[in-house]
Amino acid sequence: MEGLRGSQARLISGGRTDGQDELRERLGATVSAARTSQSQLTSLLDAVLAISSDLDLPDVLERIVAAACRLVDARYGALGVLGPGGERLVEFVTHGVSPEVRAAIGDLPTGKGVLGLLIQEPQPLRIRDIHQHAASQGFPPNHPEMRSFLGVPVRTRDEVFGNLYLADKQGADEFSEADESMVVALAAAAGIAIQNARLYDQVERQTEWSSAVVRFSRQLLQADDDGPALAMLVEDVQLLSGAAAVAVVLWEDGGVWLGSSTSGAGPGPLEPEDWRSAWALGDGARLLREGSGADRLRASALSVLGTGPDVEVAVVPAVIAEVPFALLLVAWPPGDDGLGRAEAARLRPLADFARQTGLALAAAQGQRNRARMALLEDRDRIARDMHDHVIQRLFATGLSLQSASPLTVHPVVRERVLEAVDDLDTAIKDIRHTIFELHRTGAGSSSMSDAVAELHGVAVDYADALGFTPELTVEGRLDSLNGDLRRDVVAVLREGIANAARHAKPSSVRARVTVASQVTVAVQDDGVGIPEDAPRSGLANLADRAEQWGGTLEIRSGPREGTTLVWRVPRPAR
Repeated sequence: MEGLRGSQARLISGGRTDGQDELRERLGATVSAARTSQSQLTSLLDAVLAISSDLDLPDVLERIVAAACRLVDARYGALGVLGPGGERLVEFVTHGVSPEVRAAIGDLPTGKGVLGLLIQEPQPLRIRDIHQHAASQGFPPNHPEMRSFLGVPVRTRDEVFGNLYLADKQGADEFSEADESMVVALAAAAGIAIQNARLYDQVERQTEWSSAVVRFSRQLLQADDDGPALAMLVEDVQLLSGAAAVAVVLWEDGGVWLGSSTSGAGPGPLEPEDWRSAWALGDGARLLREGSGADRLRASALSVLGTGPDVEVAVVPAVIAEVPFALLLVAWPPGDDGLGRAEAARLRPLADFARQTGLALAAAQGQRNRARMALLEDRDRIARDMHDHVIQRLFATGLSLQSASPLTVHPVVRERVLEAVDDLDTAIKDIRHTIFELHRTGAGSSSMSDAVAELHGVAVDYADALGFTPELTVEGRLDSLNGDLRRDVVAVLREGIANAARHAKPSSVRARVTVASQVTVAVQDDGVGIPEDAPRSGLANLADRAEQWGGTLEIRSGPREGTTLVWRVPRPAR
C-alpha cells in the first residue's frame, strides 16, 4: 500500500513539473512577443516622428524611404511618385543605392514589371523571390542584386501619391506579415506627412506669388516707365512657375505690342487677331495644345516667346471689369511631367497672378490719368490767370499809351510811346500763343503734333529737289516712342527720301511710318532704282540703326520697279 502511494505521489509530482515547464515556455514566448511588439511599435513611432519632423517635400520623401528601411531591416528602399493619371512613375527616391551606382544604372524605372503591379492594383505586395515572380522583367545592367520584396501604396486622402518599395530583408529570406503591417501603418503616416508638406509648399508658393505682385505694383506705381516693372514681372513668373520662357503682351491704341520677354523680343509679337483669339478662350489660364483649335495663336505665342514647337504653352489673360490689359504667355520645357498637375495646381496661381497684375496695371493707369488731369487743371488755371489778369492789364496799358501819344509834343517821345505800344502788342500775342500751347500740350497732342510735324517737315524739305512733295502717311502714336527711337525714325525717313531725290528720278514718292507692335518706316518710289556705283554709306548707317534696336533693313530696287526701303524694329517697352 505504501509503495502504491509513493508511486502516485511521484506521478503527481512529475505531472506538475511538466505542466509548469510548458506554462513557463508559453509565458516566455508571450513576454518575448510582447517585447518584440513593443520594440516594433517604438520603431514605428520613431519612424513616424522622423518623417513628420520636416515640411520640405523632397526631404520628407527621403525620410520616408530611410525610415521604412530601418523599420523592417530592408537593405534597399525607394519611393516611386506617380505622374498625371497615375499610370507611370515620374520620380524615384532611393535609399541604400549610392549616387555612383544610381548613375551607372541609367534611366530610372517608370513602373514596369513587379513595380507596375502596385500601379495596376494599389494593394500591399510581398514576394519571397523577385526573380521567380511571373511579372519580373529582370534588372538593368549595374543594378544591385535583390530578392525579397515588399511594396505598399502611399495615399494622400483619396489619391495614390506613389508606392513604397522595399527589397532584401536582412536576417530573413522574406518580409513577414508583421513587416507588412508596420510598413502599411508607416505608409498611412507618410501620406499625412506628404499632404502637410504639400500644403506648406502651397502656402509658401502663394506667399512668393503675392510678393511678386507687391514688387511689380510698387515698381509700376513709382516709375514713369513700365519697362523695368514688366521685365521684373516676366523674370518672377519664370522663376515661380518653372517656365522655360515668359512674355507679357499689352494692348494699346488698337495695336498689340511686346511689353517684355525673358528671351527678348520675338520675331513677331501678337497681331490684333491673335489678341482677340486669346480673349475668346475666356477668363483664366489655358494650355494651347496642338490640334486644340488655337494653332494660329499657339504659333504666334511661340514666335513671341522665341521657343521651339515642342513646348507646352499657356496663355493667361489679365482682365479687370471686362477690360483687357495684358496677356501672359508661358512656355514649359518638353517632358515636364509636373505639367499634368499644372492645369489645376500650376495654372491656377498664374491666373490669380494675372488678375492681380491687371489690377496693378489699372491702378497705374488711373494714377497717371489723375496726374494728367491735375496737370491739365493747373495749366488751365495759369492760362486763365494770364488771360484775365496779365493780358487785360497789358492791353489797358497799351490803350492808355496809345491814347496819350497824340498829346506828346516832342516827336522822339511820340515815337518811343508808339514803339512801346507795339512791344506791348507783341507781348500780348506771345502770351496768347503760350496759353494756346499750354492747352495743346496739356491735352497730350503737342508731342505727337510736333513729332508728326517734324516728319512732314522732312518731306517738305525735299519738295524742291524732287519737283513735288512726297506723300507721307503716319499711323500710330509717335509720342509713345522714346526720344532716341523717334530721332532714328526721322533719320531713316530723311535718308529714304534723299536717296530717291539723288538717284531715282521718280515721278512719285510714298512714305509710311507705322507705330504698332513694330515700328516701321517704308519709303517707295517709281524711279530707275539705285545705281550700282552709288555710295552705300547712308544705307549702311540705316542698317546699323536697325540692328541696334534688334530690327532689320530691307531694300528692293530695280530699273523698272523703282526702290522700296523698309526699316522695321520691335517696339520697345514704354
